[in-house]
Amino acid sequence: KKDFHHFNTFQRLDGSYDVFISVGGDGTILQSVNFIRNRDIPILGINTGRLGFLATVNKEDIRHTIKLLLNNEYKISQRSLLSIRANPKVEELYDNHYALNEIAVSRKNTTSM
Repeated sequence: KKDFHHFNTFQRLDGSYDVFISVGGDGTILQSVNFIRNRDIPILGINTGRLGFLATVNKEDIRHTIKLLLNNEYKISQRSLLSIRANPKVEELYDNHYALNEIAVSRKNTTSM
């Protein structure tokens, strides 16, 4: 029986992995980026939700997609990895400061200028 690893921190993930499989939706892929960071590991997104702009593999196609993956019959779409820092430091960004393609900046307190 093969022992599969589950990650709850990016520190346990090293560059020896060929692919990171994200099961969920686009939000799950965006969370996965914080595990991958700049380790150059491609993410395979399996969509279990309604829309999937990043998670393009439908759950009905998992078996076929895994066969293609094992036979090296796939193409990697390049994305921009972004990192954000705030000054002064923001506690919510300590471990989750990586993003894919874009970062949205908004105010917590939206009273007046």
